[in-house]
Amino acid sequence: MKRSIAALLLLAMFGRGAEAGLVGYWPFDGDVLDASGTGNDGELIGGAFTNSVPSVLGAGQSISFQDPTEYVLVDADPSLNSNQFTLSMFVNDQEQFDGINRLTSRQSDSFETGIDKVFGTDSISFYSPAAGWVTTSEIPDGDSWQHWAFVADGEMMTVFRDGGVVYGPEPFTASPVGFMHIGNRWNGAEGFFGLMDDVALWNVPLSEDAITQLASGAKTPLQIESPDVELPPTPVFSVISNVDTWTLSTESVDGGDTVEWDPSADPLPPAIDTYTEEPLATDPAIVGHIDAAAVALSVQGITADADTHYYRTTFNLTGASGLTAEMKLAVDNGAQVYINGELIATEVSFVTENWAFPLPSVDFATDGTLTSSKFDDVATTFAGWIEGENEIVLAVRNPFSETSPAGGFAFRLDFFGDGLRGDFNGDGKVDVDDVNALNIAIRDNSGDTALDLNSDARVDVADLDVMIMDILGTWLGDANLDGEFNSSDLVTVFSAGKYETANDATWTEGDWDGDGKFGSSDLVRAFMDGGYEQGTRAAVAAVPEPTSLSLLLFGLAAVCGSVVRRR
Repeated sequence: MKRSIAALLLLAMFGRGAEAGLVGYWPFDGDVLDASGTGNDGELIGGAFTNSVPSVLGAGQSISFQDPTEYVLVDADPSLNSNQFTLSMFVNDQEQFDGINRLTSRQSDSFETGIDKVFGTDSISFYSPAAGWVTTSEIPDGDSWQHWAFVADGEMMTVFRDGGVVYGPEPFTASPVGFMHIGNRWNGAEGFFGLMDDVALWNVPLSEDAITQLASGAKTPLQIESPDVELPPTPVFSVISNVDTWTLSTESVDGGDTVEWDPSADPLPPAIDTYTEEPLATDPAIVGHIDAAAVALSVQGITADADTHYYRTTFNLTGASGLTAEMKLAVDNGAQVYINGELIATEVSFVTENWAFPLPSVDFATDGTLTSSKFDDVATTFAGWIEGENEIVLAVRNPFSETSPAGGFAFRLDFFGDGLRGDFNGDGKVDVDDVNALNIAIRDNSGDTALDLNSDARVDVADLDVMIMDILGTWLGDANLDGEFNSSDLVTVFSAGKYETANDATWTEGDWDGDGKFGSSDLVRAFMDGGYEQGTRAAVAAVPEPTSLSLLLFGLAAVCGSVVRRR
């Protein structure tokens, strides 16, 4: 095994975060397992292991591909997807077949590397959907080992051979996604003929010094220190295109001429009750460019027929203020985006830019301002988020002269934690930790206006009501925050053993009024809210008055608390 990989594997597993850094490392020492600790193990489809390895690596094995259909399959995993990346490998070329012989390939050609015998003269090349094949003019030496590295920082690509720059930095926009083939194209053909070793992938761009250390064998991928790069934030939740959650209207309008479309002449989206049709998913053989964009967005593409058709989905927000969001749309050919009845964005240009990376996008700021990329027209502001159900409608237009189905779309709307109402700890969600933080502030008479949810310049029990009833949409007394107040919540709080004691209590231990304790006042508040055994709050049109049953249960709960306390 090369360079004590077994010992270094432990370092990778326990000494490195999985968020930014090495996400895949395949040493090919008799297997195709991932030595990075991320778990992206491969599956060998043909190919064989050989004792021939780069001299800088010392002993070990490499993998030999002797047929264009042989490859290593690495299943899709989110850790492998990033528009910032470093792909490193040792390659021993042994006379290629005709065509472009892929060294690596990602699903739907979202990024490829290879030896190009079509557009260049046996040169090392790479592919992205936006630029097509790009040649480096560097020809690998036959039957000898070289180190190759492709480094993308989200805007530029740089290619290294044996530690030296041979291409770039030049503009580059691509987001490799989906499964990965090492040794041939993602469709299982057009493969590489030769040997490969120490293939490694990072989701960050490495420095030139790090590439030099890899090429010289001074360090293995496990020993390279990744730069401190801020990765894109993780969405709180997302609205995505798929045929299960979107509906198609029975109404449609004329798509207009092939190269002209005046969206102002089109009517507003049809009535809600017309959305009764089930849309179809895109087929790569029919609208492959939209299918590829859908893969890049981790969504499902939806087919759009000729003329203008309307697609609708809904989603719920627990808080409607202070939200940030990003919307991306790939479409063939044009589209209008409506959110809660407001026209947000319009795309009318019939060009490949509609589905090429980067995709048309809109950013929603917390103050309502909108910024856009590549859309033909976008609203300046949007303040229409609704607490509760929100609606998205897409008017997707294709010229009447195109073959049916004419095209389609892929859509993604991501919401982020910055400014999420009630998210006091900034972790991108509102949960029991935020409720407990608010209860502590109420107990301590905090003057922190960041916790003032009802904007009355005070932090008190009224803010707790807003948090529980409005933001989380549940009942006082819902100790486990599962959306209902029932006997399981009473069991939870009494099992904590803090009823009518001097011990501090959290929300899940019965502190439902923010005084830091669990007592009869908390039970009175909960039962007065009227949600006991009523199901979810949204299912109850009006809050009922306390019933004799509720009061009886309150009495039983108090008795149970006394029993628990005397144990």
